[in-house]
Amino acid sequence: MFKSFKVLFLLVFCFYGCRSFTQISVAVGNFENRSDWMYLDSWAKKVPDYLQHELSGNPDIVLVERHQLEGILNEQALSMTGLTDSSKAQEVGRLISAQYIITGTVDRDDPWFRISAKVINTSTGKVITEKVQSKDRSRLNEMVRLLGSNLSFQLSGQGTYQTSLKILQYPTRIFLGITLLSGITTGLVHHSYDQKRQDYQQTSRLRKMDESYDSANRLYKVRNVLIGITGTALIGTVYCWLHNLSPEEVMASQHLWMPYVYHQTGETIVGLQISF
Repeated sequence: MFKSFKVLFLLVFCFYGCRSFTQISVAVGNFENRSDWMYLDSWAKKVPDYLQHELSGNPDIVLVERHQLEGILNEQALSMTGLTDSSKAQEVGRLISAQYIITGTVDRDDPWFRISAKVINTSTGKVITEKVQSKDRSRLNEMVRLLGSNLSFQLSGQGTYQTSLKILQYPTRIFLGITLLSGITTGLVHHSYDQKRQDYQQTSRLRKMDESYDSANRLYKVRNVLIGITGTALIGTVYCWLHNLSPEEVMASQHLWMPYVYHQTGETIVGLQISF
């Protein structure tokens, strides 16, 4: 028994130990507003923090603190925008021990709102891009969620690549729950009403007759109200269901041909990454 626990402990230790050596260090830089729309400045400020939160959910990714990145940039007299140069990003990446640096832009190309992320490999200078877009300016959280999920997949290979994130705007489940609950309640009340009505018809005592009549009358009114609620909820369920058949989507820009560029030993190499 003791040997079995010992072997199990060693297996668990080796599993998590191996995972720790395969973790990827990533630094998230600033995002820049490339449009003329001033309200997208707030997007550019929020996206890095939101993106860090999304990436932190992947145990294979270790995030470099942003203040550490900013400190190195200050020492090197560089700005965050300087990280768009892959050679500068390589230099900064070595100083902060980050294997990848992510920067990007936010933009508007009517009717689309777009977030573009650039992932720079600090060892090779290789650059790949990942984009998400939506027609609704209120979908920043969903856009970053999709972007973070796809970047996590690109970096670690964990999970799946999502081409879109469907947003069901109408609460079909809530209306369906109300419909079922009120329908069951209506049935129970109707059963009680039916019993009281039979008691009224069968009793021969005047006092009992009055009590049964009053009870049946109250249950009759409650049942009718519940029927109205059930019918309204059913209409709401059908309405929401029909509208959710064509949900709003946040789209990922997945390309069959993805260009990349990187620097090595004084030369620049340009190529295409092919997705299957």
